[in-house]
Amino acid sequence: MTLRLAPWTIKAAKPFVADVHRRLPRVQGGMWAISLRDGNDIVGVAIVGHPARALNDSTLCVLRVAVREGHRHGCSMLYGACARAARAMGAANLVTYTHG
Repeated sequence: MTLRLAPWTIKAAKPFVADVHRRLPRVQGGMWAISLRDGNDIVGVAIVGHPARALNDSTLCVLRVAVREGHRHGCSMLYGACARAARAMGAANLVTYTHG
């Protein structure tokens, strides 16, 4: 199994999140998305946008991360890719919220 990252559209990422995410299937908005692929199959996605609470103009938020079962370290790969992309775009901070 060789996982790789690739850009993806918000429009295509939202149905994947609705199908895979356990607690919060719906996501509002988003600026960009990253997919996690195993060969030609999409096995994970992350959606990044502005945080719900206004922190400052240069803060971005990982709105959703959804990975199919059985793909170890998939979430970590997506979070790392989001952090690198946000930094490259000039974001001062990248936040995420988890539900316990």
